[in-house]
Amino acid sequence: MCTKLPEDYEIVFDFAAIGMALLSLEGEFLKANAYFCEFFGYDPIELSKLLFSKLVHPEDIALGFQEIQKLLSGEIPTCHLENRFVHKTGEIKWGLSSVSLVRDEAGIPLYSIVQIQDITARKRVEDNLSYRVEFERFVTTLSTGFINCPVDKIDEEITSALEKIGKFLRVDCIFIDQFYEEGRKYKKVMEWNPPGITPFLTQELTVEAVPGWYRKLSEKDGFYYEEKEQNLKAQLLLNIPITQAGENVGFIGVASYHGKSFSEEDIRLIKVVGEVIFSAIQRKQAEIARRNSEQLIAAAFTASPALMMILSMEGRGVIDVNDTLIEVLGYDRSELLNKQSGELSGLIRQSDYEHIYESLNQQGTVLNREVELITKSGIKRTALFSAEKIMIGKEMCLLLVSQDITEKKRLEKEMARLERLDLIGQMAAGIGHEIRNPMTTVRGYLQYISKKDKYADEVETFQLMIEELDRANEIITEYLSLSQDRVVDFKRINLNTIIQHLYPILSVHTKMEDKSIELNLGSLPDLYLDKKELCQLILNLVRNGLEAMPVKGRLTISTYRQQGNVILEVEDQGRGIPNEIKDKVGTPFFTTKLNGTGLGMAICYSIAERHNALIDFQSGPQGTKVRVKFRGAEETKA
Repeated sequence: MCTKLPEDYEIVFDFAAIGMALLSLEGEFLKANAYFCEFFGYDPIELSKLLFSKLVHPEDIALGFQEIQKLLSGEIPTCHLENRFVHKTGEIKWGLSSVSLVRDEAGIPLYSIVQIQDITARKRVEDNLSYRVEFERFVTTLSTGFINCPVDKIDEEITSALEKIGKFLRVDCIFIDQFYEEGRKYKKVMEWNPPGITPFLTQELTVEAVPGWYRKLSEKDGFYYEEKEQNLKAQLLLNIPITQAGENVGFIGVASYHGKSFSEEDIRLIKVVGEVIFSAIQRKQAEIARRNSEQLIAAAFTASPALMMILSMEGRGVIDVNDTLIEVLGYDRSELLNKQSGELSGLIRQSDYEHIYESLNQQGTVLNREVELITKSGIKRTALFSAEKIMIGKEMCLLLVSQDITEKKRLEKEMARLERLDLIGQMAAGIGHEIRNPMTTVRGYLQYISKKDKYADEVETFQLMIEELDRANEIITEYLSLSQDRVVDFKRINLNTIIQHLYPILSVHTKMEDKSIELNLGSLPDLYLDKKELCQLILNLVRNGLEAMPVKGRLTISTYRQQGNVILEVEDQGRGIPNEIKDKVGTPFFTTKLNGTGLGMAICYSIAERHNALIDFQSGPQGTKVRVKFRGAEETKA
């Protein structure tokens, strides 16, 4: 490799501050100075065995070829290019190259002179500046994008962002891990790999399993895992912690299979990206948790056994009502939705409505206030009412909750009544024997004395005394019927049989009073009953009905099955029970009859209780209907 140059030019060629070389028209090296050799890392002998095109970056060969063609054709005297070259070590270097042709006197090209100025440092500064500007712009755009991104699209946005970052950094994996269980465990939540690269990280790890790793992660800028780690496929792994309020909440990891290094600026920007993405992940998780919570609340609202209503405080009226409210009050949902608060006064007793309205205005809440609800059909129900202000989305609403305690109140009243009956029965049982013994003695002596001749004129007086003693004995017997400890004789019998057995006696009484009785007996299963007690219960109910009816009135005794229960129903055509005394029916010694003891209905309730039965009644101006419900049909047994 040698071409003779003019002496003065030879000195300039050898000691020039830029790389210079002479090339044959085929691209072979004829001569190269020291700077040229240093730029490429080859000695002159090695260069003589190469073509110049082998030193040009493959992606830049086409551009250089076009310029050389123009030079050879004489279109341009010299070509100037900024292009990449490949150093002997494989390093990419940038050079500002200039190529000129040396021609003979006839203008025929002899060889070319190539001059190369090393601009690698400048290009790296330019690239680095461009990289930083582009990265900063990307991070800013990323942050804005996540703020405006719908929650349902966050995963797609994160995957797209990780892909862009991965390509930008020219790495092989980017992932986000999140700590949970108070920082004891962490799991992968997002990962990106370029095509052909499979994930290499586990889905879940405990901090206790890698204490050294966690300690390093707690450091300010994270740490590197080098290729020395034999169980790591990547040559380099960078983990950078993501912190919130001074606590590690997760980390962003970047892995490379070719050992790419990262500058402090890289780490800073990657950390910013990690925090932006992690915030988006948390936003998504919070939204999912909120939606799950709303679904749970909605399910609880719909399935709650309490009557529930949501009422807008911003003018939209009733937003929703649950199934229990619809079932108990008897309204269709469409009849209540969008109703304003003033239109709901018909659902509740007016005085209760006014008190609730006042409490809400003064205190903003109502808690367990006993109120009277009114169903669509006009039936009154007792409830515990509560109201609380809640936010639904951005709208202030009232949550109205009513617990129907009608049955509870009835049972409490029934229990109190039964306890009174039991107390009276126990007292009667305790003193009945002591009173009856002297009464029997007195009655016997009165009968004996009344038969003596000297008292013949006082026979009626003696008879009156005996009758009063008998009446007192009957009252004691009635008292004893109230006792819970009374011995009952349960036997399997059909209720219709008992009624048919009593019918002749009942018919005689009704005919004597110019009234009628009608039987309407349905098919019934046999029950375990005390026949004597059931006869007394039926006689008492029939006697009350007959006494309440005017002449020509008709009393109806019905039996039927309903939802697994046996029902005995006695209906009269009397004046009905006044509203003010309905609550007192069944109370011992309460009576509206001139000569009544006030124990008839009390005894009926006591008998029903011993038979696991319930008594209720409906009464109005057209008459009274008393229902005895024997629960569990054939299961009622002592």
